[in-house]
Amino acid sequence: MCPLPGTSYLQQFTQSVANAVVSPFLLYDIAIEAAQVLARNNPVAVQNHLRGGILHPLVTKCVQM
Repeated sequence: MCPLPGTSYLQQFTQSVANAVVSPFLLYDIAIEAAQVLARNNPVAVQNHLRGGILHPLVTKCVQM
């Protein structure tokens, strides 16, 4: 994932992915990559981004599968 486009692009991307992808493993990988981009590789911030905000639809769908 490219960190340059910004959070609005990332939010649109994650919503599209949540609607299109049917594999929980792929959703998890995308959520982790997006969290690392948002957190700029800070391990504590990665967990915080996975728990709420932009990545919530991905994590929720992954858990429901």
